[in-house]
Amino acid sequence: MALCSNKWWQALVNPAINDEYITRATDAGATLTVPGIPVKPVGWLAYCKDTEGNIFGMMQNENRVL
Repeated sequence: MALCSNKWWQALVNPAINDEYITRATDAGATLTVPGIPVKPVGWLAYCKDTEGNIFGMMQNENRVL
C-alpha cells in the first residue's frame, strides 16, 4: 500500500473495503478517519491516517451501489 499524502494529493489504493483491510490498516497503526461510504455509482470509499499523519484512501469498485 502506498501511504503518502500532502495538501495537494492523496494516495488511493484499491483493496476490497471490508473489515479485513480496515483491521489490517488499524493494526498497523493507522486511524480510520472516514469509514466505508458509498460513492454512487462507483463503489465504496474509506480514508485512514497513518502514523505519520498521511491520509490514504481505499476504494472498492462495485457495479451496484444503491
